[in-house]
Amino acid sequence: MARRCSGRDVSLLLLFFTLTCTRLDASSPVVDQELSDIINELWKLDTNRLKPGTDYTISLQGKAGFVTQGTNTARDHAQSPLFSHVNEAKLKSIKTYSNFLDLLDNYEKSTGVTEKVTPEELAENYRFLDSILQTEVMKRAHKYLVSKGKSSTDLRLFKNQLYDIWFRLYHRDRIQLERAGQFEVALFTIVFLKSTVRVTHTVINVDEYQLEVVVYRHGRSIGTSYPKLLSSNNRHV
Repeated sequence: MARRCSGRDVSLLLLFFTLTCTRLDASSPVVDQELSDIINELWKLDTNRLKPGTDYTISLQGKAGFVTQGTNTARDHAQSPLFSHVNEAKLKSIKTYSNFLDLLDNYEKSTGVTEKVTPEELAENYRFLDSILQTEVMKRAHKYLVSKGKSSTDLRLFKNQLYDIWFRLYHRDRIQLERAGQFEVALFTIVFLKSTVRVTHTVINVDEYQLEVVVYRHGRSIGTSYPKLLSSNNRHV
């Protein structure tokens, strides 16, 4: 004879189901498939990427130590630079990277110190934007953002939008853009424009990598943006 389920049995079943789902969610992050699809398109279009093992070599060493809450220092266990080899000649021969390298001395790294943008630096900012907008990566990113109603079809207005996102000074008197190529600009711009929350966390699959993309918003500008590697089958990582 079949046993009837009591209220206690149902409660236990619900508790078991809840705990099981929680474990599944914790081990299997929800992937934004639509975003993964467009980012993979951009990844394949990025012909300017340097090749690991050929154009550069990474020296994996010890990891940085735990940062205690309330401090901003960590013990670095790596004795040598992360990159043991970089083909700088090839890097500088690529227009987008060459224009990006010109930006690296334009920033005041200390917070609280007023940033002064010279006419030369302003020209370098726009020269960098002009160069990445000529790439297939940014052309596709622009088309995607237009389809989502996030950007204008007018290339001039889109460039102004990118300038506001990446170069506009915010209240800490500091420029946003510190490191980026055309792929990174496209990636973080899309994630930034797809959300209006202060901090966006998005999980995507790109090639052999699963990443959590984190973007902090400061009004109409990106404050901080970075990827977190969740898993990879790529031995070069």
